[in-house]
Amino acid sequence: MRIVAFPGSGDQYTDALYRELRQLGVEVVTGIYSLRWMFSQLRGKDFVHLHWPSFQYGADTSARATLGAIRFIAFLALIRLRRSRLIWTAHNLFPHRASPISGLDRFLRGLVVRMSEFIVVHGPTPARLVSTTFGVDMDRIRVIHHGHLIDHYPRSVSREHARAELELEPGDQVFLFVGGCLPYKNIETLVQAFQSIERPGRKLLVAGRFRDSAYRATVERQIAHKPRGISVHDHYIPAERMQIYLLAADLVVLPFKDVLTSGSAILALSFGRPVVAPRIGHLIDIIDSSRGVLYSGADSATLSDAMERAIAIRFDAAQIERYAAESTWEAAAQ
Repeated sequence: MRIVAFPGSGDQYTDALYRELRQLGVEVVTGIYSLRWMFSQLRGKDFVHLHWPSFQYGADTSARATLGAIRFIAFLALIRLRRSRLIWTAHNLFPHRASPISGLDRFLRGLVVRMSEFIVVHGPTPARLVSTTFGVDMDRIRVIHHGHLIDHYPRSVSREHARAELELEPGDQVFLFVGGCLPYKNIETLVQAFQSIERPGRKLLVAGRFRDSAYRATVERQIAHKPRGISVHDHYIPAERMQIYLLAADLVVLPFKDVLTSGSAILALSFGRPVVAPRIGHLIDIIDSSRGVLYSGADSATLSDAMERAIAIRFDAAQIERYAAESTWEAAAQ
């Protein structure tokens, strides 16, 4: 068996999954997004494993999006021409950054769905969402659980050391947002929610890179209303530093506007940290009352209420980590 992967590496998910597949004797080739390369390298027994289709055609302008779409359609046609088989892992239903051409994302997702031999999702709720959104029979959907991240980041310091490094007091109640700071992550609403429950000894850490200066400005304007207790760490967090933020936190808050699967939630659980998040997507499957608080609604009042409820609960970090450890990359590869 040979899998041609798009992408074949570069993020914690593909790195971990393909490492385990290679351990099972599967040949995994990192695909090159070139029609010439595809024509020469694809073989009839290959699987082409596609993760984020919009990475191949996404663009800022309608003209570039049109050219990208034509090339992507040719890419799909070449897979069919070479008699290879397509697998799509649905990390999201649609791109978080929509195409400038209305309806293009849905059209291209539809092509991917129709061509795929089967579609991989990470839980029963995403399976139902993919089925209803795209009209896919459930027998073409495979639930393969997202592996844990317990062994993927160093854990060599104590909670006390982590807090001291971030200039936090031992008794502080610390809410953490961690991950890429993108508009769909809804960080401005998190800031507003925290401001409504802020009191001495409560802290909010926002840790991750802002890639959009306009969005950073939006969050900064919200912080300016009441900045006490809020700190923003606007940079890429290297693997060895991830433990500082996760071990220092009491709760991880992920107030997404939309999500199907959340690697940030898996990361939090892998460090034994409870999660506050909306009742959507894969979060419904992995967060129960022993691992956090889910809320319904998108306004800051609903979020602040969930944060208040969660901070009052004594969660069992060891139990949360044991739950995360049950989902192994070996099982996913199998």
